[in-house]
Amino acid sequence: MKLILLLATVIAATQGLSVEEHWAAFKENYGKTYTSYEHEKRRFDIFQENLLLIQQHNSRYEKGETAYYMGITKFSDITDEEFNAMFSKIPKTKNGKINILQTSTTSAPLPDSVDWKAAGVLPPVVDQGDCLAGYAFSSADAFSALLFIKHNESVQLSAQELIDCTREYGNGGCRGGEAFASFLYVEEKGLRTASAYPFTGKNDACNATAASTESAVKMAEYERIISLDTAVQYYLATRGPVNADIYANPLIRHYKGGIYDDAERCPNEISLLNHGVLIVGYGTTNGTDYWFVKNSWGTKWGEEGYFKLKRSICGITMNGHVANIA
Repeated sequence: MKLILLLATVIAATQGLSVEEHWAAFKENYGKTYTSYEHEKRRFDIFQENLLLIQQHNSRYEKGETAYYMGITKFSDITDEEFNAMFSKIPKTKNGKINILQTSTTSAPLPDSVDWKAAGVLPPVVDQGDCLAGYAFSSADAFSALLFIKHNESVQLSAQELIDCTREYGNGGCRGGEAFASFLYVEEKGLRTASAYPFTGKNDACNATAASTESAVKMAEYERIISLDTAVQYYLATRGPVNADIYANPLIRHYKGGIYDDAERCPNEISLLNHGVLIVGYGTTNGTDYWFVKNSWGTKWGEEGYFKLKRSICGITMNGHVANIA
């Protein structure tokens, strides 16, 4: 019932108002301002095109031709090309010893579904804004979840510390990175809380004073999972959330709910990976297996900042990482 009501709201939001009314609501909801009349006119024209795409897609959803529906998001005034330009390919990180897991870890049956969000172990969703550091938020959130699971400690760990202090490990600050480099840093330096090292939304020099305070978490081990759904399921069921990289293709910016299932536009290509996320569960709906994923685009995007992704698309299990803490 909740899903039906939410979908009805989304469809009404794209069909019941004039384009001008949608535009005014969009600007107010997302705090959008523009530098000139010409600038706003350009953004309005793009918004109209995206709104039409959303309406056409949701018509397909109502007919059962796709498993997810779209809505207006903070990205509704940019083009596909502009969205693509926002994300960089995952950089090559500093070398480090890591166990690469390429076979299933168990033959024991796994639960049909896992949901760490429902278990209450995850920190709040954050909007990374113009700082393209999904890898930092997903890594910090993974350690936060492990602290809760293993020690019943509810604390939000610092993504900003990983943004500022992992560049020497191969990450690019607000221009992208991967969990592996973040894990290498945490193994050597630990990780502070978000209150001790707060998010600024930009590249800063590593704050040596903050980074030298007592670490809130101590790394025990970490592993990389390469293209193995069963291993990801195993770790989700037995340990906690799994860090992953995905291809954030232009259409996913309009996602509002359901199971994103566009395999044609979101293939499994490791060369396309450009955004770090956190897999927090899995399940099956109407015969479609999916991953349940935490994003860092704010709570107004997707399902309160989360999304469901059909398994075996968007490269989500091609570069997975799991950690353990002491």
